[in-house]
Amino acid sequence: MLRPEAIGSALRKGIEEAKGEFIIMGDADDSYHFSQVPAALWRSGAEGSELVMGNRFEGGIKPCAMPWMHKYLGNPTLTAILNSFSTPASGDAYCGMRGFTKRVYERVDPRTTE
Repeated sequence: MLRPEAIGSALRKGIEEAKGEFIIMGDADDSYHFSQVPAALWRSGAEGSELVMGNRFEGGIKPCAMPWMHKYLGNPTLTAILNSFSTPASGDAYCGMRGFTKRVYERVDPRTTE
């Protein structure tokens, strides 16, 4: 298993070396199918957006992929709290699939390795 700082460093290096305009990242546990990325982004109305987040509640959750407590209590509650501080609203704050432009990544200028 990789140490958290190694994962953060690997993500930063990969994003910095990417040549495209858009960066798509997702958990490496086979819970997301990258062939579905365009559909997921179009479904979320992402045209013109610089940051999009997946939504497992709209796109489907594999059986046993999320414990009952997380699916019906934890994730919805914490997503609602996040949405009270930000717009536009997220449907799944903990979804492991996200997309963003290289330009927004450079403006954020992340420095942590964890």
